[in-house]
Amino acid sequence: MPCSETRQVMRRMLASISTL
Repeated sequence: MPCSETRQVMRRMLASISTL
């Protein structure tokens, strides 16, 4: 998995956590 993809996944996870 490329670094850019992992960064996007991390950002998505952080966004879902902040919405909770």
